[in-house]
Amino acid sequence: MGKSDISDSNRLRASEIIEKCLEILNDEKKLKDASVSQLTGAISSLSDNFLVENDSSTGLDDPLSRSILELVKDLKSDKPQ
Repeated sequence: MGKSDISDSNRLRASEIIEKCLEILNDEKKLKDASVSQLTGAISSLSDNFLVENDSSTGLDDPLSRSILELVKDLKSDKPQ
């Protein structure tokens, strides 16, 4: 097994873990029970990792993506420095 095989294996494993975590994060009861801090942390983390700011070449130039990006900017500006 070469270095590339290990990297591919780790990427696949990481993708599977991320998929499971996203399913948990999308649970209605958990969302309702989450604190504002938990929700903003999840939104910030997801947007940092999965959204590219205003890059229309990635297909993120739709109204929903733009509104999420604006929300993230607002949340980040409210963080204590």
